[in-house]
Amino acid sequence: TPTVRVLSGASTGRQVAFPGPELTIGRVGVQVAVVRKREQGYLLVPLEGREPPKINGAAVAPEGSPLHSGDTFEVAGVRLELSAET
Repeated sequence: TPTVRVLSGASTGRQVAFPGPELTIGRVGVQVAVVRKREQGYLLVPLEGREPPKINGAAVAPEGSPLHSGDTFEVAGVRLELSAET
């Protein structure tokens, strides 16, 4: 099961397992994104927020950007890491 580990903020160290093919992350009114499982890996797609989320420091494209196991990404000011077997 793929998981997302929280690397910063109040929930540091917490791991969240995917409930299904996608996991919604963020805070409504600040920034919200979804991590989607696809045949060819994962995609981080921004849903809400003035600034796009970032993967390894790079802004995510409006249509989404590939996310790989071990990548760190930032949503709503919180750093996270994807742990998944593709």
